Amino acid sequence: PVSKMFDRKLALRLTGGNMELANELFQMLVNDLPNMKRVLNQASNPLDNKRLENAAHKIQGAASYCAVNAIKESAALLEKAAHQGLEREILLHVAQLNRDIDALLKEQQELKQSAVIAH
Repeated sequence: PVSKMFDRKLALRLTGGNMELANELFQMLVNDLPNMKRVLNQASNPLDNKRLENAAHKIQGAASYCAVNAIKESAALLEKAAHQGLEREILLHVAQLNRDIDALLKEQQELKQSAVIAH
């Protein structure tokens, strides 16, 4: 994938040099993120720390395996805040994680549109 948020070198390292696998994992993440985001936001209103911690953990794991560091880091911060029950930090990290997810999804949508126009 052509993505500013995708760490190509890390992805190659994580997949033992298999770029096809790295691309497949990345695409799976992109496809799963809307549902992951929905679960995340349902757990944040009303605030359910345990569900939020679990949702953030899943997002962090998926982003980690797919070499999308911004989302991985935002999710890790949210998971920690939810585990500690820090409501103010939780709300800040939910907002940041939503922004990071939205940025990746928007970028991928724009890339798809560019590819369609180019053909």
